[in-house]
Amino acid sequence: SDLVDCVLNDEFVGARLAIDHLYALGHRSIAHVSGGSGAGAAGRRSAYIAAMSGLGLKSRLDIIAGDFTEEAGHAAAKSLLRRRELPTAILAANDLVAVGMIAEFRAAGLIVPADMSIVGYDNSILSGLSLVSLTTVQQPLAQLGGTATRLLLERLGGRQEPQVLELAPSLVVRESTGAPHDKTGRRART
Repeated sequence: SDLVDCVLNDEFVGARLAIDHLYALGHRSIAHVSGGSGAGAAGRRSAYIAAMSGLGLKSRLDIIAGDFTEEAGHAAAKSLLRRRELPTAILAANDLVAVGMIAEFRAAGLIVPADMSIVGYDNSILSGLSLVSLTTVQQPLAQLGGTATRLLLERLGGRQEPQVLELAPSLVVRESTGAPHDKTGRRART
């Protein structure tokens, strides 16, 4: 039956936290590398659109197609580097994408976060590595599991009506985000 309990990570809150963080740092040109058809990707993409629109940045929407892989991060960074003007910040579909982008930008001589701020999504083990030190949205995974267990026990105890719970993610701020350079302070790309 479709009367199942459902525990969701609130993608809207997650993306909103990330965009608000970048906005507070002074970023207005914030791109999103999407997760393509990956699970949760559509939610993150619409959440990015909603967050940007809510801050009056609807005209600055900038979505780069991708998926949830490091290769997608490399490819997205390469396509951005071909542009005349780069965004100053990026919300990546997940941490793997962010890591691929950081590697590509560094190879091109850009400094993260001085030239480009990047926020990941998932707070995977990768993001805590000192080489990466990625600002990222943390999903409440332990809480998701615990809540699912509790719902199951309630069901076994006889609860009939289905429950949908959304748990709020949080933002873990590390070293991949900072204030944008003004145009004059930015080093010329050769």
